[in-house]
Amino acid sequence: MRLLIVAVALLVRLALPSCAVPTKPDTKLQTMPDVLVWIDARNPHSAFVGIIYPKLVSRTEAETAVAALLRETGWVAQNINVSDGSATNPGEKPMTAVDFNTTAGLELASGYLPIEPIIKAFRNTNLMEIQYVLPQQFFFRGLGDYKNKYVQIKLVAGSNAYRYSIRVTDASFTNLNLPGPSTSSAQTPASPNSGYTVKVLIVLLAIITAVIVFMIARRATSAREK
Repeated sequence: MRLLIVAVALLVRLALPSCAVPTKPDTKLQTMPDVLVWIDARNPHSAFVGIIYPKLVSRTEAETAVAALLRETGWVAQNINVSDGSATNPGEKPMTAVDFNTTAGLELASGYLPIEPIIKAFRNTNLMEIQYVLPQQFFFRGLGDYKNKYVQIKLVAGSNAYRYSIRVTDASFTNLNLPGPSTSSAQTPASPNSGYTVKVLIVLLAIITAVIVFMIARRATSAREK
């Protein structure tokens, strides 16, 4: 959890100073996905992966999802942690999170962010979001907005953060055959509100994850006191 705590602290520090209150509610941000998959690949030697459910799911379901993700992506997981919400107090919103580190399977030199394997792993969810946080020198050549009979994909691109929102309309697919790396020499331009949207998303993720870290730390403290 140490890397997670450091990431939360850094992201909150970077995002909070420049987040303004919007004049109108952002309905896209108010639509809570069934699962958030957060990949922090800024460390070239060990990427951090977090899977956050904004509700309580069973440990078996969470572990099954991780196994499917590793199978589809080819990632090798280290230090898998599961928070099953058992430390939640009455009145607190229960949630489940899984995090791990991976040192294999992330090839960023092509500029292409692998999302199809993640979509396949979570195909039974209605709405998922995939958030990549990348090194500043990353040159994006990945997939932009896309739609076929199975999925609707929207991309919000920031300077080094890329958020994919995927709605699964038909989970019967075997492969999506998404377009490969772009041959364009230019990076995908950010939408007019993408900077704000990405920063707010990072803050929301940081808040959710900080709550989970607090829950786990409190549970560990309670166990030592018994």
